[in-house]
Amino acid sequence: MKNVKHSVLEIIINNKLEIISIEYINSTLLNFEISKGDSVSNWFESEYKEKFNDYFTSNNYTDCIQVEIKNKKYKLQIKTIKDNEYCLTLSFNSYLQIAAVLNKLSFQLLDLSEDGIIIVDQLGRIIYVNKAFCKLTKYDKESLIGKMFYPLFVNSEQYYKNLTLSSYQDFIISLDGTTIPVSILSNQIKYDNNQIINVYVVKNVSLLKKAEIQLNLRDQIIESIYFTSKQFLCSDKWDENINATLENLGQSINACKIKLFENYLKNEEELCMKLYAEWVNEDFKSFNFSTPSIIPYFPLHEDIFIELSKGNVYFIDNEEKNNFYRLQSFNQSTILIPINVKKHWWGVLCVEVSQPLKIWNQPEVHALKQISNIIGAAILQHRMIEKQQQLTEISEKSNLLKTIFLSNIGHEFRTPLNAIIGFSELIKKSNVLQEKFDEYLQHILNNSYRLLKQIDNLVEFSTLESGNYVLNTENINIQQLLTEIAYYTQKKILKLGKNITVQINCPDDKWEIITDRKKISKMFEQLTDNAVKFTQKGSIEIGCRKKENIYQFFIIDTGIGIEEKYHKIILNEFIQIEKETTRINYGLGMGLAIVNKIVKILNGSISLQSALNEGTTFIVELPDKIIVSEQKEQITNFHSDTVLVYDEDDELYTKLYSLLKQKYENVQRIKSLDNLPNLKHKCLIVNTTNSIVKSEVKLLQSKYPNLKIVQHQFTKNISKSLNTPENYWNVFCKIKNLK
Repeated sequence: MKNVKHSVLEIIINNKLEIISIEYINSTLLNFEISKGDSVSNWFESEYKEKFNDYFTSNNYTDCIQVEIKNKKYKLQIKTIKDNEYCLTLSFNSYLQIAAVLNKLSFQLLDLSEDGIIIVDQLGRIIYVNKAFCKLTKYDKESLIGKMFYPLFVNSEQYYKNLTLSSYQDFIISLDGTTIPVSILSNQIKYDNNQIINVYVVKNVSLLKKAEIQLNLRDQIIESIYFTSKQFLCSDKWDENINATLENLGQSINACKIKLFENYLKNEEELCMKLYAEWVNEDFKSFNFSTPSIIPYFPLHEDIFIELSKGNVYFIDNEEKNNFYRLQSFNQSTILIPINVKKHWWGVLCVEVSQPLKIWNQPEVHALKQISNIIGAAILQHRMIEKQQQLTEISEKSNLLKTIFLSNIGHEFRTPLNAIIGFSELIKKSNVLQEKFDEYLQHILNNSYRLLKQIDNLVEFSTLESGNYVLNTENINIQQLLTEIAYYTQKKILKLGKNITVQINCPDDKWEIITDRKKISKMFEQLTDNAVKFTQKGSIEIGCRKKENIYQFFIIDTGIGIEEKYHKIILNEFIQIEKETTRINYGLGMGLAIVNKIVKILNGSISLQSALNEGTTFIVELPDKIIVSEQKEQITNFHSDTVLVYDEDDELYTKLYSLLKQKYENVQRIKSLDNLPNLKHKCLIVNTTNSIVKSEVKLLQSKYPNLKIVQHQFTKNISKSLNTPENYWNVFCKIKNLK
């Protein structure tokens, strides 16, 4: 039991109100006799006996009650100890005595304090509160007097431990249930007869707690910035680095999701956000929500696009019911930060937190901008590393091809030249018989043709590789073409003395294809050369099938076949499957490479089916007609130049810029048509809704005759048509005058 010396009497009673034991008694203050086994109910007159019985049976012992025994008034309180045992305490009604002490103080001064002040008596009952405490807890003074300070206000489970401290941190529960972090200073004041009152000064530390949280958050974000920088500076493992960066950032700010979106032009029609990388907090994975891989900007998210394209941060909370959340399955607050790569808008860093109304302060926004800048720099670095790797691979491949080429050309040119020189020297001898003379001369001619063929292939490959070719299309009867190919193939077979039959398979003699005759003939020549070269006996089938507007040409032989491991590389230049030391068939390894390039030029595709010692089938798919136009050349030339844009409407300009930037590297906005920048350019896009601008354009056309000027007259009202995804790219192409 706690020794409460300020009490007059402290006893233990049972549920029959009989005294079990006497714990404490102040005989100088008690004006009646008691003994163990007495009934407490005998102390009271009828009025107070009923009041006491009601109090005892209520089982609500939070407050004290006032009673009178032998014409003397006491405060009585009961506390439950265990089943059927209760502690009963009697003390004087000390309010008047305490008030007399407090009257010596200045209540007005206490009410001027900005901190809450509470005074309680020996039993913990409130006898005074100031205005600041009432404001903090939303109670009025009258309702608080006589209430217990604990557990009405103090929330901490460490209350009893804190009672021994002069200051401690705790929580106060206000009238509306709000939990308020406070700092409590405790002090005791003694008055007459060594009686004690407790004074508590309660300071609201909510702002300090908030500041502390913000400082911790700032430290965490700073650590995240450091972590992000270290990731990309110390490692070139891009995928691991970006995933680790998003995870570290998400954990630092306790986000539910962190996403990275890249600007993307879908089917050259819709400008979209394409999901590049994503991190999801473990605590939110149970919600089983997924992020769409592609989110279009227009028309739902045009406001997001305009802000981000200008370099501004965009805030979203679920109360706005923004369209962005139509594509999400979890309500939260979101901040979108643009990511720039070399001053060009690349994409978006999307940070989502589970707070419905999150207020992002300036330090947080600034820190997230820094992280997005680091990511932008890392993307640029990643691009440069990839480009360097590509250049290294190209260089290594070039060196390898050069080595292979020199090795092949040394073999393929030296062998026929040695034969030509050797047989020519034999012919020079005067005693050569006519029969031998004709044989030697034939060898010279055969090797000369072989050498000429290799040179022709080199020239053909070089022409195709450089792009210095012209497509001349014409209507070609397919059966007639295959017949010609079969005729020349049969001549090769007879010349080599091989036992091979040639078959033609063309179901319809009226099939026609519009393509370049020279290119398709060269393609068949190379494929049939290979078939004849690697087939000793059996058959070669040359045929065609039709599927909608596609012709499938095929050459099937019963030759030595090709192992599966070579299928992916056989179409590359200078590839020889046979080893040089054991090679029995001549060639530079360029035939199939020439075929591959021709097929691509004719807008087709090539594939093969083969197994070792089971023959080979080459299948070439070509469109029934190839259209040669100047459009491709215009776009190619346009792509390599700087595109200038003159438009006073910011909204129209940002839309034009976003699409132009997806296809053209250099896009520049100009503020005036007076002096064009000194750049290599051939195209200027001008909004000529203003008549003055229209007249200036005429002057520009005379001043810059080589400058391609594209005019449009879209206004803000008309620009609404640009918000329709299916029309967006078409409208843009018309502006460029490329359609």
